[in-house]
Amino acid sequence: MKAKSGYFSTFCRGGVCGVSEGLMLAMLAIVLAIPASAGDAGFKGVSAQIVVKSDPQRIFEAIRELRHQGKVSVTVLSSEGNTDTLEEKWDDLPIIGHAFCRYRETYVPFERIEYKMIDSDHFKAFEGRWTLTRQNDGSTLVALSSYVQTDLNVPFGHQLTNFTTMRNIHKRLDEVKRLCERRPG
Repeated sequence: MKAKSGYFSTFCRGGVCGVSEGLMLAMLAIVLAIPASAGDAGFKGVSAQIVVKSDPQRIFEAIRELRHQGKVSVTVLSSEGNTDTLEEKWDDLPIIGHAFCRYRETYVPFERIEYKMIDSDHFKAFEGRWTLTRQNDGSTLVALSSYVQTDLNVPFGHQLTNFTTMRNIHKRLDEVKRLCERRPG
């Protein structure tokens, strides 16, 4: 892939983005190669999966616990039946900086968690799903699919968003695996 020399460095005003031109092109090449969710032909986002040596109930609970860990602030605004309304706040998103998003999570206990944006100051879309599939050996296949669209009007903004989203998906899957496989029972 050949880009006009200096394009990204000019766009980022000498490194304001914190990413070198070479790294930016490498990230773009990776993102363009990331497939959408294989299980949903109409899905526009990115997805990944991991096998966790644990049962779906424990994994389901760990996913819900993760909202209270890390640098991101998540507040439960309301809870009714198998649906929670949440507000998530970020302080350090690349290029965007601060952002908030209110979204609804719908649960099929121990099988699936789906989320969809209600409103946000910087996102046009924020939706996805966790799916938990019990395997014959007692482990569970955990898949996370996410579609995020921001209001960024920058070259390759969608690809950069997908790259960041995919990195976060892998981080979340690894956290779930770590939480569930270290617990007794």
